[in-house]
Amino acid sequence: MFEKLGRLAVSSPKAILFTWIVLFLLSLWFGPQLNNHLSGETLASPNSESIMANNQIKTNFDGNYSQNIIVVLENPNKNTSDPEFINELKKVEQQIKQNKRVEKTTSILNSADPNLVDKKNNRMFINIYMNASSKEAEEYVRTLKTDLSNENSIKKGVKIHITGGAAILNDMNEVSKKNVQMVEMIGLPIVFILLLFVFRSLIASFLPILIGVFSIMITMSIIFFISLQFNLSMFLTNIVTMLGLGVSIDYALFITQRFREELQTTNDIKEAVIHSMKSAGRSVFFAGLTVMVSLASLISTNTTFFTSISLGGLIVLFVSILSAMTLLPALLVLLGHRVNSFKIPAVIKSNKINRFWHSIIQLILKKPILLIGTFLLILIAVSFPALKLQMHLPVAAFEELPEDSDSRIGMEALSDHLGSGKIFPIKILLTNKTNSILDTKSLNQINELTNEIENHENVKEVLSLESLINKTQGNMISLESDNLPLEIQQQVQSFLSRDKQQTILYVIPKDGPSSEKTRDLVKQIRSIIDHNLEKPFTAKVTGETATGLDFDQQIIKSIPSIISIIVIMTLIVLFFAFRSIILPIKAVLLNGLVTLSTLGILVYMYQLGNWVNTNAQALNVGTPVLLFAILFGLSIDYEVIIVSRIKEEYEKTHNNRSSIINGVISTMGMINGAASIMIVVFGVFIFADFRFVQEIGVGLAIAIFIDALIVRTIIVPASMHLLGNLNWWVPFNRSRKISSDIKQKREM
Repeated sequence: MFEKLGRLAVSSPKAILFTWIVLFLLSLWFGPQLNNHLSGETLASPNSESIMANNQIKTNFDGNYSQNIIVVLENPNKNTSDPEFINELKKVEQQIKQNKRVEKTTSILNSADPNLVDKKNNRMFINIYMNASSKEAEEYVRTLKTDLSNENSIKKGVKIHITGGAAILNDMNEVSKKNVQMVEMIGLPIVFILLLFVFRSLIASFLPILIGVFSIMITMSIIFFISLQFNLSMFLTNIVTMLGLGVSIDYALFITQRFREELQTTNDIKEAVIHSMKSAGRSVFFAGLTVMVSLASLISTNTTFFTSISLGGLIVLFVSILSAMTLLPALLVLLGHRVNSFKIPAVIKSNKINRFWHSIIQLILKKPILLIGTFLLILIAVSFPALKLQMHLPVAAFEELPEDSDSRIGMEALSDHLGSGKIFPIKILLTNKTNSILDTKSLNQINELTNEIENHENVKEVLSLESLINKTQGNMISLESDNLPLEIQQQVQSFLSRDKQQTILYVIPKDGPSSEKTRDLVKQIRSIIDHNLEKPFTAKVTGETATGLDFDQQIIKSIPSIISIIVIMTLIVLFFAFRSIILPIKAVLLNGLVTLSTLGILVYMYQLGNWVNTNAQALNVGTPVLLFAILFGLSIDYEVIIVSRIKEEYEKTHNNRSSIINGVISTMGMINGAASIMIVVFGVFIFADFRFVQEIGVGLAIAIFIDALIVRTIIVPASMHLLGNLNWWVPFNRSRKISSDIKQKREM
């Protein structure tokens, strides 16, 4: 297959190049539109208790709109009763009502709700209610920001902040876009400099960058069309950029370097391309296939978030492999010897570098047991903090945004006024399938449950139907009256379903929604319900904390299946790549150890707060899962490249020691260069504004560093030396058994 791909590039290089250029030009139009079609509402488990309760509330309760956007007006120089400030509020609300998507607004102009005014801080709030999708609401937020910034009649002394779910998601999307731009601005120049050190040629160094840019842009364009039909996560673009730059540049580096080596032995450019594809192309294919298998396992979580990440990763890897195996060889055919044009003087001559690696590998092969034991102990020691691993989804998404983010400032103003508990309450949806919630027996049971929960030490208060009954002088029947004051009617809608068979208890916790105490409170409320609620009542607990907790449990429950899929499929792929039983098993075990040591370092840095400007808190639940899936695939890349080269040498000489030495010397410079590129690409994300993206980027950079410096440079060659012919042992392989004695003699 790989020889055929090489011959295809040789026979039609211009047609292949033209096809890729057309695809790239089209992607320049569609790719940049992707961000506007991604969503932050993907961090939930669709079949969980909390999501089912949310769906029932949206369906069965009046006054519940799918989108609630809050506009915060602040005037440091005017109090909230000042006529000029109130006049500014009127102008803003009029501007808001001009949009047809807005179904309702509330402010002090049309509501007696005291929560709409913060007299202490000179703030007033406008609630905007819409029945729209998340994407439509985010689009409206962008429109509203433009409208308010262009409204000349609004005085500059008034500060306006737009917050709420859609505004926070919109800002998260913008930050995600900036993270990608940051990688391009900081990472690409550094990567190009590293490529210059590897190739010492401007033309050769430019090729992997070109392949990387083509792969990412075309991937974004493909995903854009998918996003028109499916809900995809906004974090997808960060992962696509990470993987796209890392793997596509590395794959192009491997093939380009092999082509340059082939040119040193033949002047036939076409044959050089074909031989490069047969060797390096094969390695790239199996390396990429391993990463794809790892990422495909994430679909088993049955969550939109991980399915999005998996989809983005699979597409960018497919495009990267395809471009490296079609576009790149076509370019190499057209360039020929000019691939080495515009040479950069070498700081250190290649023969000195080879002598250096020769001395290093000789030292490793002299004391393999000592070196393997020492470095395994180091990796195990570094892994110990991973025993303290805590992971969960941060619920208050606005806290993940930069401090100067508009929606974060607005939400902090709202939290300061109302308290985070009222903004992010725990909701208990109670259902009586046989009787009205308003009958005496039902109300008594609701009150008993309310009192039980209210006595919990972490509960500030519980808002329920009883609160409304007290407001209506204890008259239960009056809750169904049409003569109730408008304010009470609106509150009834938020507590009582249309069919009067469901009600909501709003539990206000003392701590924030992401705190361990609030998470424990959700668990304890569910336990209280199980032990105290009698038939015909049923109950479901929802709210942001419950949704995050359910998502965590879904992911944690999926981890064994993810690990099983990755390990089994990796073993199968590596068996076909190496034609060996021992090497795939060893690779899987070492990869597991690298993952554990990386998690240990991340726990020390982020969870325990031992890093600059880092608050001690649990890792994002997605971090360990994504690290395992991505790292397992990427580190196998280097295993495939180095072991494939050793295998090539071994098949020529059947001498294990010389095969290891020659294979390591011929690939180590390239592997270290490729690892350096990945470390830069991933490491740049340490400057990302999302902690989750930081954790993934830093974790992958650390893992690649450990993998390249310790595992591939020391443990792999040392262990292969100890194993000898067992490296290539396959059960029931008669030909190997027959030639075993001859091979052993050659090694002596």
